[in-house]
Amino acid sequence: MKKIEKYLALFETKEKYTNFLVNNNDFVTPNVSVCDDTKQIFYNETQLEPFVITNTGGNSLTISLKQNTKNQNLTYKVDDGEWTTTTSITIKQNESVSIASSLEPSSTYGIGTFAIDGDSTYKISGNIMSLYGNKNSIEDTHVFSKLFSGCTQLVDASELKLPATKLESYCYYYMFGGCTRLTSAPQLSATTLESNCYREMFRGCTSLTTAPELPATILADSCYREMFYGCTNLTIAPELQATTLDVNSYSNMFYGCSKLNEITMLATNINASNCLTNWVNGVSSNGVFVKNPFMTSLPTGISGIPNDWEINYYVEKDKYPYIITTELNKTVIFNAGTSETWEATNNIVKLTDSLRDTYLKLQPIQKLTVDIYNRNSTIKNIIWDVNTTLDSLCENFQDKNKTAIFINKVEEIEEGNGSYYGYY
Repeated sequence: MKKIEKYLALFETKEKYTNFLVNNNDFVTPNVSVCDDTKQIFYNETQLEPFVITNTGGNSLTISLKQNTKNQNLTYKVDDGEWTTTTSITIKQNESVSIASSLEPSSTYGIGTFAIDGDSTYKISGNIMSLYGNKNSIEDTHVFSKLFSGCTQLVDASELKLPATKLESYCYYYMFGGCTRLTSAPQLSATTLESNCYREMFRGCTSLTTAPELPATILADSCYREMFYGCTNLTIAPELQATTLDVNSYSNMFYGCSKLNEITMLATNINASNCLTNWVNGVSSNGVFVKNPFMTSLPTGISGIPNDWEINYYVEKDKYPYIITTELNKTVIFNAGTSETWEATNNIVKLTDSLRDTYLKLQPIQKLTVDIYNRNSTIKNIIWDVNTTLDSLCENFQDKNKTAIFINKVEEIEEGNGSYYGYY
């Protein structure tokens, strides 16, 4: 564990202490301040963006920590009041309480679970690390696990900051579990995950409509397991960018998300045990599944692509600037040049720069006819079947510096002039 330097600050007057808080722009980790004139003692973990609970309803709220095996007090202030320390805090309608403490987590309950009682809604904001001694990183397991579980009057966590980019095991486990009125989640910044770090984080958040982005591309055992289990109002899944899944990484992730109708999942390696077990069990009966075009073995059903969903292929914008979709056995036309429009003949779609985003999602095909055009002069006509080898197909191209992009590989083609891009 990282060593924390502690110190005592002695002020002649309370006024000088107050000025110190206003003008000091650094974290104080921690700072016990004594005012000589008033004989007051203040425990200031930081004056920079503490964790905040704001009462947005019509009645008072009583705030405490339960299951805190370390029995630590909360250092807080209400609105612009003075910092003080206690085990229970009461705030009225429209009041905000700022909390800054060095709460020490246990291996079972983390720093504890907030018990916020009263018939009133509330939102949370500020930096979650101000409850954890203002550390720059998470150094213990379970730190914030179950922190807000069962807080049924919590409605908004969109302004809560979870700044750690490297996580520890179970650090956010069931953090918002059972927050049935939560509509907005915090942004998730972590790119280095550990086992079970986000497990069941939003389980049972039945009012959650938008999921936070998940930027990590390397996963860990059970990292997203049951993360959105039972989020019955969630409609669009966060983009899942990882190409290799880990053991149980997506297991039961969207189980029971009955309104979920759009998933983008870019994995190409799903060999890890139980990585997709029941992950889309109970989602909407109709939807769109966007998959990696290089993924050829993804099954259908509750542990793969939901049955009866439309399947599209994911293509990075600007990576392949000219892309067109096709139906089975239809003709696709490629026009040379880096900024020209796609020309259409017969029943073929005309694709211009302004329309190309419409065609970024591709349909699977088995056979197509390709007419390659160079400034409206036909160069070569090719009929390609998926059973034809890529090498034999490439032999039909007579022009060099072409790039033929196929579902399972990319090949450079030599000879000739011009640039052609196509995604089959």
